Amino acid sequence: FPSHDTGKLTASTTPSIDAVSKVTLTYTTPAPAFFHYRTGNRKDVVTTPSFGQVLMGGGTDVDEAFDFLITKANGGDFVIFRAFNSAGYNDYVYERANAIGKPLNSVQAFVFNSASAANDPAVIRALRNAEGIFFAGGNQAKYVDYWSNNAIETELNQAIKRKVPIGGTSAIVTGK
Repeated sequence: FPSHDTGKLTASTTPSIDAVSKVTLTYTTPAPAFFHYRTGNRKDVVTTPSFGQVLMGGGTDVDEAFDFLITKANGGDFVIFRAFNSAGYNDYVYERANAIGKPLNSVQAFVFNSASAANDPAVIRALRNAEGIFFAGGNQAKYVDYWSNNAIETELNQAIKRKVPIGGTSAIVTGK
């Protein structure tokens, strides 16, 4: 996952009253296209999911809705897409699956910072291997930019054909 460094070194000189200059070096790196978080096993497991959809409004998450998606994922790998924040759902989904007696192999969250992540081979591989998919709430405009007319949209359509359950909350429900 993102590990390349394309940073930039810049220097600025600030003159002082006593004619001695102070040089400040600043090293900046661009934000990666995405962050990846995983809970559970690193090795993919193949199960047979059964299709279902969950569309929740914003606000408090509904445990029964996640129970539905978890059950439909049939012990497989659950992928969460976000356009902000962190791995907020990972532990919740993984622990919820165990609590209802339907353990998942893994829960992965991809937090997008750029539309370029939508074509990243690691993101596409995780989506291709997913037995459950969930979109966290966020900014509708970013969702359209990040997940339309690219490899993610193509793979989502393939996931539907594979009968992978898909859910989302808030902005994803009212998006494109």
